[in-house]
Amino acid sequence: MPKGLAHKERRGVGSMTFQEKYKMVFDRYETLVNRKNEIDPDFYNGVYDKYRYPVLTRNHIPPVWEYDLNPETNPYFMKRLGINAVLNSGAIELDGKFYLVARIEGDDRKSFFGVKNDIAIGLSVGASSHVMGTSSLAERKEFKQVAISTVALTIVAILTAILAPVLIKLYLKFAPILGM
Repeated sequence: MPKGLAHKERRGVGSMTFQEKYKMVFDRYETLVNRKNEIDPDFYNGVYDKYRYPVLTRNHIPPVWEYDLNPETNPYFMKRLGINAVLNSGAIELDGKFYLVARIEGDDRKSFFGVKNDIAIGLSVGASSHVMGTSSLAERKEFKQVAISTVALTIVAILTAILAPVLIKLYLKFAPILGM
């Protein structure tokens, strides 16, 4: 059998269409995040229960974070963000729900915090006075995040306008005394 024919008969991931790869990735993700976690019956120490599956792994990253989902700009459905590891950096209980703030380490060893909550994202972008971040949220049509970010930006601007003159006066008054 000619080499090229054998390759064409084999139906691997490389020969799948954009839509087939998209479906495969999203189905795998949905199966993972909807899986029920069970207490590990083989573990016992008298203090706490250990669960069979980890709460967070790199496979828990939403595909929309890892892939450019536009077939025009990513026709081969390649990852735009490689994930090396996910670590639980913190958790908070709010209104009976637990929210995890994960530290995500990329393949390049650079880390960022992963938050999948509209209010938290909007506040963090707006409170850091990140206008470009707010416009990026608008381009992605994350309108709830844009609204919250805009409010946070406005509050920060008002506080800056009020506090800056006071802080400058205090600095000018105490800088000579402190040897600055």
